[in-house]
Amino acid sequence: MGEHSGIFLEHKERTNQKKLELLYRVSDILGKNVPIKEALQKVLDHLFDFLRRMDRGAFILLDPDTGEVREIIFRSKKSADKSVDLFCKEVVDEVLSRRKAIAVSDARAEGPEEIADTLRVHNFESVMCVPLVGVSQIVGVIYVDSVQRPFGFQKEDLSLFMDLGHRIAYAVENARLSSELSTSPDLLFC
Repeated sequence: MGEHSGIFLEHKERTNQKKLELLYRVSDILGKNVPIKEALQKVLDHLFDFLRRMDRGAFILLDPDTGEVREIIFRSKKSADKSVDLFCKEVVDEVLSRRKAIAVSDARAEGPEEIADTLRVHNFESVMCVPLVGVSQIVGVIYVDSVQRPFGFQKEDLSLFMDLGHRIAYAVENARLSSELSTSPDLLFC
C-alpha cells in the first residue's frame, strides 16, 4: 500500500508542476505586447499540450456593447476538422447566462438534463466551459470538448480553467482598453 501511495504522490507532484508551468506560460503570453487573438491562439496550443484528452477548444469573445459573439478563436486536434458546430451553443449560452462554469465528464451519465441531452444529440462525450469574467463584465468563455471519449475532464481541470479564465478575462479587457486609448488620442489629454 505504501508503495502505491508514493507513486500516487509522485504523479500528483508532476501534475501540479505541469499546472504551474501552464499558468506561467499563459501568464507570460498574456504579458507580452501581442494582439489578443494571437495570444489566445498560443494559449490554446498550450492547453492542447496540457490536456491531451481535448479534441477541440475555443475562446468565444463577446462584443462589450451588445453581448453578442464577436470573435471565435478555435483549434481542433484534427487539423481537417470542418465541423459546422465549432462548439455546443447551448452549453455556451448556459454559461453566459448563469456566469458559472459547466463541466460534464460523461454526457451519457451526468450533467444538467437539457445540457446532457444536447451533448448526446451532437455526439459530445465530455465538455467544459468557463466564463471569462473581468473586472466590469463577462468578456467571453473558454470552451473545450472531447468527442472521442467520456471523462475527458476532471474537477482539477475545472479549477485550473477557472484560474486561467480570470487571467485571460483581464488580458482581454486590457487589450480592449489599450485599443480604445490608441484610437482616441483625445482621451489621453482630458
